[in-house]
This record gives sequence, structure tokens and C-alpha cells, in this order.
Amino acid sequence: MVTGLADYGITVNEEKCLSNLEDDMDEFPWLGYRFNTRNLNVHLDLANATYLDLVSTVTVDYVGNIEKTLLNSQVRNIKMKMNNILIHTDLNTIRAISRNFKDIFYLSARRLEIQTSKLYKSPRRFFNPQSILNTIIKTANVVEKSIPKTLKKEKVMINYFVIYWMVFRKKQMYKEICDGLEWEMRGRKLFEQSI
Repeated sequence: MVTGLADYGITVNEEKCLSNLEDDMDEFPWLGYRFNTRNLNVHLDLANATYLDLVSTVTVDYVGNIEKTLLNSQVRNIKMKMNNILIHTDLNTIRAISRNFKDIFYLSARRLEIQTSKLYKSPRRFFNPQSILNTIIKTANVVEKSIPKTLKKEKVMINYFVIYWMVFRKKQMYKEICDGLEWEMRGRKLFEQSI
């Protein structure tokens, strides 16, 4: 601990200082983020991203254009999480930014999967695999424009589609969505590069 700046006449009384950070702590949580004390990288704190926590924060609107509503929800959710503290290259290493994008995409994919599940279980069966796939692809187009120039957009988009595919492939009812995601990855020539 710095005990003061003698040049400016500032001193700190160590006996009256209080800190709740342990000296050997690698990371500490703060407002949904985790800060690395060694290299000062910042990433999302996924400890609170359990399935039940996500379910409690997700809403589904059954009125109007459902595809448009899902798209707005996805874009708003991703843009809200893509703030400078997570994706700015002056604050984080390229590896940390890549991890942050993966975390953002994972949370977004889980939210969309929960919304899709609720649509599937709704009494009027609002579930339409093609509209879900369109939502994922349109969201990808918005995300692609927000990627910093120092990152390889191609690699980030590979992660985007692979993460959505991994989340949706867990249930048989999403087979058509997964097939569409694989087709989209091939169409963008991303799927071959990810293997």
C-alpha cells in the first residue's frame, strides 16, 4: 500500500484504512463483473447466470410480431452487455475480450432458448423455428457491426454461431434451428474454419 505522496504533502494512516480485498485474491466481483487483480482485465461474473436466475429475468410477449420482439430483446440484451469496460482494447487483452464476447453470446443464447421454450409451451403454439433462426441471424448482423477493429470479426462470429448451436442442440425440438445454424455457418464459410 502506498502510504502517501510526500511531494504533495499527502499521507495515509495505514491503521485507519480498511479494505475487504485479500492480498492473494486473483479476482474480485463487483456489480456483475469480475476484476482480475493481476492484469486488471474485466469479464462478466457468470456466477449468477444459473438457469433459474435467467428464467426469472426473461419475459415473452405473445402479442404482435413475435420475431421482431425477440430480435429487439436479443439486440438490446447484447448491446447492454457490450460496454467499453468489457470490449475496449485499452482496458483488456485480446484474449480477455474474446472471453467476454463468448460470455455475452452464451448468456444471450440461453435467454433466447428460454424464450423459445416458453413460446413452444404456450397454449397457442407461437413456436416457429424459422423465426427463431431469423432472429439469431439478424442479431448476428447487428453484433458484427459492434466488434472492435482490432479483433478478427470472422473469429468472433464463429464463436457466436457455435455458442448458439451448442445451446440449442441440447433439445430435439430445436433440430430445425440447429440445422439452419449449421447452414448459416457453412454459408459464411465459418463452420470449416472452426473445426
